Amino acid sequence: MKVSIAVVKLFLRTSKKLADGSSPIRLKCSWNGTKEISTGYTCTPRFWDKRNECVKKGYPNYVAINAIITKMKMEAIERRDEFERKGTVYTPEMVLKPKEVVTIPKDDLQGLISRYTSSLSPTTCKTWKAFWNSFKAYIGKDNILVSEIDLDTVMGYAKHLEDKKLVGSTIKMTLSKLAAILKFAVEEGIIKESPFKRFNYGKKYKLTSSDVYVHHRSIEVMKELFLNDVIVQNGKMWHYKDDSFEKMIDRTSDIFPRYFWLLGLLFAGLAPIDLCQLKLKDLQPKTIEGEDYYCVDIKRQKTNMEVHLRIKANTMYSNVMIRTLLMFRKGEYLLPVLDGVENDRLKIYKKVSNFLSNHTKNLREWAREVNAEITKRNVENKDNIPLIPDNLTFYTYRHSFAQMYLAKGGNILNLASLLGRSMDTISTYVQQLSRDSDLVKAVSII
Repeated sequence: MKVSIAVVKLFLRTSKKLADGSSPIRLKCSWNGTKEISTGYTCTPRFWDKRNECVKKGYPNYVAINAIITKMKMEAIERRDEFERKGTVYTPEMVLKPKEVVTIPKDDLQGLISRYTSSLSPTTCKTWKAFWNSFKAYIGKDNILVSEIDLDTVMGYAKHLEDKKLVGSTIKMTLSKLAAILKFAVEEGIIKESPFKRFNYGKKYKLTSSDVYVHHRSIEVMKELFLNDVIVQNGKMWHYKDDSFEKMIDRTSDIFPRYFWLLGLLFAGLAPIDLCQLKLKDLQPKTIEGEDYYCVDIKRQKTNMEVHLRIKANTMYSNVMIRTLLMFRKGEYLLPVLDGVENDRLKIYKKVSNFLSNHTKNLREWAREVNAEITKRNVENKDNIPLIPDNLTFYTYRHSFAQMYLAKGGNILNLASLLGRSMDTISTYVQQLSRDSDLVKAVSII
């Protein structure tokens, strides 16, 4: 009987017997001739279902075998149907020909970026796509190997960004992505050393000082409005509003990003990645010179430098901000950002990065609410409280703490210790502070 379309079938080649009594399972296409190929699997005749073209239940690994051979058959049928739709003349061999597998080199930059950004938020992935388009345009080709990127390439790319008249902060953020993917390549064992080990781009390209901190008077308004949202005060007494304490420890609530920012400030500007990794056991109560403190002694993930924090425990503000966590949080971490994440550095970094990226919009909406209140107070009281920058980020609390610590006479050596930074990098804050005369009379922020 002549057919009008190619027939694709799985069958058992019983004419050929192997030592264990099994026969090879073959895939056949009949159309103006016949062609067959091996599936790579075998089966004994007793366990072959000729009608349904599959291995019967009871044969070793029958589920896995059926899944693979059925997939091979369906792919062949899809190729046949595609030829039919296009009206292409085809042969059985063309129907059975497997799709070509494109092998991507292990050190392919685009492939590495895809792996690195696989669990990041869509918004963050857009910034990585912009970086990739920029870098491949500079290199002049799509197929870029990580092993080809050396110090000259990195510095040449930085110069290329300068020539495009980009501001220092944009260049710094762009180079940070290249630095991150090269660091990832080192961790994966693809390259031995990142070219950025010999290029301190962070020192050369700095953020604009007016964008990186919030004025201490603005922070006081932020703290006041936040407390009004979560507690009811009656003199020295206070209690939580409704379910506010639940929202404070719920990473999906609109209150949590505000809480996170102010908590980072209270913890002496501890970097977000380190703040998220604090554990309940890391906070130890201690009495120092008659005063009660919460003590934190850890090492920063980025620099591996020791950080020692002493936070007063007998103020209403610290009770609201810290005792809430100690009383109501369950699990290992002080904050809920990393709940359910395995103890893997890359997964932790991505989880924190996703949280910061996804909630930055919420944080900026809050800043606009605070700015509305600041504007109202300035008009009513003929005051001049600075507005919060439009581009507020979670990391801004770290810069804000450093600015005000120095402004109120703090020692730069102590600041370096608090922030877990070296003296070389901490000098950035001093340079910025010298241009901010309005901070001379800053008050304590803790």
